[in-house]
Amino acid sequence: MDFEEFKRRGIVKESGYSFNVEEDYCDWELSSDGIKTITVELGKLGKYS
Repeated sequence: MDFEEFKRRGIVKESGYSFNVEEDYCDWELSSDGIKTITVELGKLGKYS
């Protein structure tokens, strides 16, 4: 499953807010946001080449 499905299905709540599942959620969210941020920044840099 992808992150959107993970959120939509409420896996964190379903797991009883277990530490491991919440940690996975946070890691997944952080990495997804990081990829989006890097993609935007690379697009900006591409304008200068």
